[in-house]
Amino acid sequence: MGQTAGSLPLKRFVNDPREIVRDALEGYLWTHPDVQLLEGYPETKVLVQKSWRRRNGQVAVISGGGSGHEPADVGMIGEGLLTAVVCGEVFAAPSAYAVAQCLEAVTGPAGTLVVVRSNPGTRLNFLSAVKEARSRLQLRIRVVCIADDVASSLKSGDHHRDFKQARGIAGSLLVYKIAGAAAAAGLNLEQVYQETVLAAAAVRTQ
Repeated sequence: MGQTAGSLPLKRFVNDPREIVRDALEGYLWTHPDVQLLEGYPETKVLVQKSWRRRNGQVAVISGGGSGHEPADVGMIGEGLLTAVVCGEVFAAPSAYAVAQCLEAVTGPAGTLVVVRSNPGTRLNFLSAVKEARSRLQLRIRVVCIADDVASSLKSGDHHRDFKQARGIAGSLLVYKIAGAAAAAGLNLEQVYQETVLAAAAVRTQ
């Protein structure tokens, strides 16, 4: 185990701090042959189902966020789960540009459901990308925000809580599963959206 300048033990091996996210994703790809980096977009960090085809008649389901919590969210890519994940730098939201490229690459005639955790930077960049993709490319996209964190919800009196400003955390995994299963079952975009809205509203994490 290596040592830092202050003689404190390192918790992990790092080849190059500037490439830590890409190295982690490449390691994940080595052990998951059904997932690949998005082809044609080398400047972004987007992982996608290798078998995904835009014209397969199925709704795509995407999410993403800051890196550093692996295997979330890349570990949720697969059949009946997420179609693609947009990865930011460590603890930093992915750029709106990266999200827009993912939307352009995976969205087919059936449309895309974006499931995003309600953290300020992540939500802002995803919603900006969705707005741009809708206006520039006329893509069919719906968005569900997850706000399941009890600790960050606002007390609204009588011990009730207002989750409008709560963060999205671990409950997102359950919502991903429900959204992905609905899409895999052949539901249309509006139906997948409605199922996911119900799931997101019912999930709480403490």
